[in-house]
Amino acid sequence: MGGVLTVVIKILIKLPFSATSFVGECADLILGIFFVLPASIIYKRAKTKKSAISGIIIGSLCSITASIFANWLVIVPFYTHETLGFTTMETLVKVCSGIMPFINESNFYPCYLFLSVLPFNALRCIVVSLITIFVYKRISNLLKRF
Repeated sequence: MGGVLTVVIKILIKLPFSATSFVGECADLILGIFFVLPASIIYKRAKTKKSAISGIIIGSLCSITASIFANWLVIVPFYTHETLGFTTMETLVKVCSGIMPFINESNFYPCYLFLSVLPFNALRCIVVSLITIFVYKRISNLLKRF
């Protein structure tokens, strides 16, 4: 619960400075929880280096999978409609075609999800995982006091 609480507090701190109409924070909340919760549950059962690494890998896979589904079903539709005012897929495809000239309405989601969302979130999880591996042991005694 400490990890989930940390994710929530981070989002609450960021929220007043956001320009994403809460869509970015919602995504951050979903992906943070899908990363932290499995990793911490696995590590809590057996506090070994092996379980920590297993937890980080499982948490990363859960977060990456959640990022694909969240973008497909919630984030892109809500953000494009509510924040950008797009009402049709055609408008969104036109915006994205500057970066991905091969994109069209029929292949938008496969291209966007697997060429943008997947690599970005995989890289994000790798960076977070490496930082966690190198920093956690050093600050774990401090965290145990709270």
